[in-house]
Amino acid sequence: MNVYFKNEQVHNQLQTLKKTERVKYCDENERKDYVVTIAAGVVSDASGNKYHTGTKETHFSGKGWAIYVVGLDNTFYSNSHLVNVFHHSSFLSGGPVQGAGEIAVNAGKVVAVTNKTGHYTAGAAELTRTLFLLHRGGVNLDEIKVNDPFKAKDVWVTGRECLLAGGDFTGLTGGTPPAKVAE
Repeated sequence: MNVYFKNEQVHNQLQTLKKTERVKYCDENERKDYVVTIAAGVVSDASGNKYHTGTKETHFSGKGWAIYVVGLDNTFYSNSHLVNVFHHSSFLSGGPVQGAGEIAVNAGKVVAVTNKTGHYTAGAAELTRTLFLLHRGGVNLDEIKVNDPFKAKDVWVTGRECLLAGGDFTGLTGGTPPAKVAE
């Protein structure tokens, strides 16, 4: 099958990518390593340890942040974002998700969440679903900061405010950004 691009430059760039530079797509077994569970308000990694994003990073928000997606079965996956190597689409091989963005977690406690993702272009509904699932897992939404960098880049509100507003930041005035998660 031939794929054609209107933009010749994009076509040429894609043709020159080395196989090792392509974005990873996890198979069912590989994605198990990126599962994070949320119970009694505590986020745990695939090994059962308290999840911590202090050593992780994303291209957009930097150190202390990780990317996440929520599968159709309510499973959360999270890892560092590595440009041209590991993206939101990596976890479920580009398949559909309920939510996606960035997350900051300090020793098992969620600090902040955004809906920042390029592949899935998550909006208010996806952000609301993510917050609902965090709340269902025992996360206190009054204690986390939430941001929609697409619609309100500088507005940080509590998870509860965001959930009550249905993920719509229109008219919301935010407070201070979340504290940085240390290594």
